[in-house]
Amino acid sequence: MIKRFPSVSSNIKGIILILLTLLLFSAMDAVAKSLVQNYPPIQVIWARYASQTVVSFILLSPVLLSLIHISE
Repeated sequence: MIKRFPSVSSNIKGIILILLTLLLFSAMDAVAKSLVQNYPPIQVIWARYASQTVVSFILLSPVLLSLIHISE
């Protein structure tokens, strides 16, 4: 496995990831609340979860491919 940012301690990496997650969830919630004013709520919810699924597959594709890979 490739070590990214080897000079940064794992505690600092954890803090950065928690803060980034907090920022992303807050932004996602704010965007959803503003979209609900103009679009039906079910459409906003569907778009939110569909986009999360696509982004998750893109980010996790290396891991998923390594799990699916079958050596002969």
